[in-house]
Amino acid sequence: MKAAAGHTLKNAVYKKHAGNIISFVLLMAGSVIMLIPIFWMLSTAFKEQGQIWNVPPVWIPVPIILDNFRDVFEILPVDRLFCNSVLVSVITTIIQLITSCMGAYAFARLNFKGKNVIFLFFMASMMIPRYILTIPLFLIFNQLRLGNTMTALILPGCVSAFSVFLLRQFIEELPQEFDEAATIDGASRWKILFRIIIPLAKPGLMTLIIFAFMNVWNDFFWPLVIINDTEKMTLQVGMAFYMGAKKVEWGPIMALASCCSVPIMMLYLFAQKSFMAGITAGGVKG
Repeated sequence: MKAAAGHTLKNAVYKKHAGNIISFVLLMAGSVIMLIPIFWMLSTAFKEQGQIWNVPPVWIPVPIILDNFRDVFEILPVDRLFCNSVLVSVITTIIQLITSCMGAYAFARLNFKGKNVIFLFFMASMMIPRYILTIPLFLIFNQLRLGNTMTALILPGCVSAFSVFLLRQFIEELPQEFDEAATIDGASRWKILFRIIIPLAKPGLMTLIIFAFMNVWNDFFWPLVIINDTEKMTLQVGMAFYMGAKKVEWGPIMALASCCSVPIMMLYLFAQKSFMAGITAGGVKG
């Protein structure tokens, strides 16, 4: 009996270790597959044109050149486009953060007539493809004389149903005893929101910030439609403008793509722990 029990225990330990090894290998393989395009983009940005199509491929360029970046900066006002993208993304993210906090708190903590119905319609708006709203928004902004302005880039992203849903899920996980204790101490709803809920919801807020900033930063279609002045273009639209201005040269294009990707990478690396904590706590896995 002891021998059989020992054999069973060894098999269980072996299966556990084997499962861990398989999971590790699969995760590493998936990570490599996802990182290859990013590495290739960064590598190509510093290559000579003749090295891009070499077989076998040149992964690490020798020599490392900056000509691709110089070519892009000569044709496009990249610094101006970069500042436009940062300005629009930061302002939109801040406003969306404020509106989402208030909306999520209302749906998670307040009781009012028709709350569930309103929330249902609010969530149903997520099923409407954003491209369907492009023409109505375009007409509205032009009638308001806001076409071809930075305001037109910012306003559509100031409210997000997904962000409200994400924060609502996170706030509902917080014990209501905090609210009750603050109410007994005489705190108003606004004070409870800004002094208690928001500090406790930091992981959820960081998740929202990353999603909001990433969506605005990567947006291409709406800025392409509403902006026709080069000085007001975002970096993503500038990339399309560059590709249409001259023949396709992948070195400069990858240099411009690298400029577009760096802020998102830095933001994620900076807020990685809070982002993962917010995803787990908010129950929005997968």
